[in-house]
Amino acid sequence: MERSRHRRALRGSIAGLGGAGLGLLLSCVRIGLFGCERDSQCELDGEAGRCLDPGFCALPDLGCPDGYRFHDRGVPDDLAGRCAPLPEPATTESSSSGEASSSSSGSSSSTGSSSDEGSSSTGITDCGDRPCGCTASLGVGTNHSCALRLDGQVVCWGANAQGELGMGTTSSPIPWPQLVPLPGELVPVEILDGNNHSCARAANDAVICWGRNASGEIAPELVRTPVVGPTLLPLDEPPGVVELAPQHTCAASPVGPSLRCLGNNAYGELGGMGTGPIDGAIGGMEAIDQLALGRDHSCARAGARVWCWGRNNYGQLGDPMVTGSTATPTEVSLPGDAIALAGGRDHNCVVLDGGTELVCWGRNQVGQIGDGSEANAPTPTPIAAPLPAPVISMTGRLDTTCALLEDGELWCWGGTYGMELGVAIEAETPLTVPMRVDVIDELPEPVIEAEVGASHLCARAESGRLWCWGRDNNEQLGPVDPPLGKRAVELDLECPPGIGS
Repeated sequence: MERSRHRRALRGSIAGLGGAGLGLLLSCVRIGLFGCERDSQCELDGEAGRCLDPGFCALPDLGCPDGYRFHDRGVPDDLAGRCAPLPEPATTESSSSGEASSSSSGSSSSTGSSSDEGSSSTGITDCGDRPCGCTASLGVGTNHSCALRLDGQVVCWGANAQGELGMGTTSSPIPWPQLVPLPGELVPVEILDGNNHSCARAANDAVICWGRNASGEIAPELVRTPVVGPTLLPLDEPPGVVELAPQHTCAASPVGPSLRCLGNNAYGELGGMGTGPIDGAIGGMEAIDQLALGRDHSCARAGARVWCWGRNNYGQLGDPMVTGSTATPTEVSLPGDAIALAGGRDHNCVVLDGGTELVCWGRNQVGQIGDGSEANAPTPTPIAAPLPAPVISMTGRLDTTCALLEDGELWCWGGTYGMELGVAIEAETPLTVPMRVDVIDELPEPVIEAEVGASHLCARAESGRLWCWGRDNNEQLGPVDPPLGKRAVELDLECPPGIGS
C-alpha cells in the first residue's frame, strides 16, 4: 500500500533503519534496548540524533514538532515510534496557553485533570493502547486538516502544495501533524479552514493565516504567492465572525453589519467593487452571526435573516430576480427563521427554527440541495425530508454539506464521495438526499464536532479524541491505516505531557 510505504519512509528518514539498521548505535546497546548517555552515541551514517530523557536515542524526523522521533524498536513500548516531546520551555508555555483554549472549547474540566495520574515515568501521558485526546477544535480544508490542541498549539497535516500546513515551505503531502509556528505571544482559541488556506484566531482577536494566496485572500500585497508561514490578516478592528472561502476571506464587525473582505472580487463577492481589502456594510442588518463563503459569492446570517451577494449563475444568491452578479447584499426570502447557515462553492443551506427542517439553494448538479433532484434551485428549497433530530452544527465544502445532530448522528448530502464519507451508497453516485454517515457507529465515543473536506471527514469527541475517514489521496487522514475492518483512523496529535485523556 502506497501510504504504508510513505509512512515507513518518513519514520526511516535516516538510511539503514531496517535490516542491517537493527544494529543501530552499537556503542550504546543494552540487552534488548538502545540506550544512551550523550548525543555523540546517537549518530548513524553521519547524521546526528539526540540522547533524550529517559536515556534513549531519537532520530531526525521532520514530521515531528521537535524534529526527532524515537525508533520503533529498542526503546520502551511507551516511547516506540513516538515523536520526542517538546523541550521544557515550550511545554511550560503550552500549558499556560492551554487554559484559555480549554475554556473556549468547554472541555477543560474533563481533559485537563488527567495530567499526573495519566503520565508514565517518561513524562508522556499514558492513554493505554490509543493516542491521547487533546483536540480542542477542528478546521478541515479541501485536502488538508488542522486542529487546535488543548495546550493552545495548532497542528496541520495533508496537502501542502500551497503552504496549507504553515510550516514555512511548500512540499508534497505530509501525513504527520505539523506544528504551526505561531508567534509566541498569541494564544489561539479558534482554527478556521478554507479550501487551501487556514487561519487561527487568537485570544487578543488577532487573526493569523497561511496557505493559498493566489487572489490575495491573506496578503493582498503578495497576490499569487503562497503564504507559507503564519501571517497577520490585515484587519482594522477586532473581528466578530471570520470565515474563509476558496478564494476570499471575510471578517465581520462584532457590533454591527460592517464587513471587511479580501481576495478575489471578480463578481462582487467582497461586497463592493474594486480590489480588496473592501470594507462594506449590509443595510438594515444587525451584527453578523454567521458567514458562508462560496467560490464567487458570499452569504451572511444576522439573527433569523440571511443576505447573499456576488455571482448568481447557479442561483446561489437565493433570488431569481438577480441576473449575473451583484456586490449589493440581497436578502434571501426564507420560509421561516434561520438558526444556522453553511454552504459550499456554489450552494447554501439554512437550518430553520426547530432544528430539523432545512432549505438549500444554488447549484445542484450532484445533489447539493438535498431534495432528490439534480436541478439547480434559485430559491430556498426544502431537503427531501426533515432530519430525525435537531441540528447542532453544519459544515460545507465544495459540493457537500453535513449536519451533526443532537443525538450524535451525522447526515450528509451532495457530491459524489458519499461512499468515502461513510454513507451506504455506491461509489461516485451523487448523494441527492441527506443520508446517515454510518462510520459514526465505529467510533468508541460520541462526537461533538465534525468538519467535511472535499472527500474526507474529521470528527472529535468531548474527550479530545480525533478521527478522520474518507479519501486519503493527499495524506489527509494522517500517518496510519485504519484498523482491520474499520474505516475511521484515530489521529495522534502528540499531546504534550499532562495534556490529553
